Amino acid sequence: MKDKGNRDFGIVYHINKHYKDIKDGLVEADSLDVFINNQIIRKVLLFDLLQIGELLNHLSKQFVKDFGEEEIYSIINVRHRIVHGYGEVNDQLIYTSLKTELPRFIDRLNAFSLDRYLAELNKFINKNITIFENSGQFYVDELTSLDGFFQKVKPASNKIVLIDKKIYKVTNISKIDNVYYLEVE
Repeated sequence: MKDKGNRDFGIVYHINKHYKDIKDGLVEADSLDVFINNQIIRKVLLFDLLQIGELLNHLSKQFVKDFGEEEIYSIINVRHRIVHGYGEVNDQLIYTSLKTELPRFIDRLNAFSLDRYLAELNKFINKNITIFENSGQFYVDELTSLDGFFQKVKPASNKIVLIDKKIYKVTNISKIDNVYYLEVE
C-alpha cells in the first residue's frame, strides 16, 4: 500500500517544474523595468509563482511543520494576496523575491525533500519490491508516489528480464549522475 504522505515528493517535483519556468522567464525579464512593462512575461512569471504557492498549500502538515511553516506560509500568503486581490501587487518586491529569495527557498526545499526521500528509500533495504516494465523503463511499484525532479529511481541490475511483474530484494542504493538506483537481486 502506498503512503499518502509520499505525495509530498510529487508536489516538490511540480514546484521545481514551475521554478524552472520562472528561471527561464527571468532570462527575458532581466530587469525590473522589463518585468513591469512586458505584461506577457510578467503574467507568466506571476502564474508560475501562483502555482508554486498553490502547490505549497497541498504539502502534508507534517512536511510543512518539519520544513518550517513560516517560510512556506509566506509564499502561500503572497499567492493569496495576488489571487484574491488583498492589496496591490508590489512589482519591485515580487521581482526581487523571484530573483533572490525564491532560489534560496527552492534550494532549501530540495535539500530537505531529498533527505526525506533518501530516508524513504533506505526503508527498502533488505525488503522485497515489485518491479514492472513499461516501454523499456523499469518501475518500482512501491515507489510510484516518490517521483520528483531530482528523485528518479531505477533498478540497477542489468540482469532484470521481466515477464509481467517480479519480486526482487533491494540490496543497496547508489547514485550515478544524480539518479538514484535501487540495486536488486
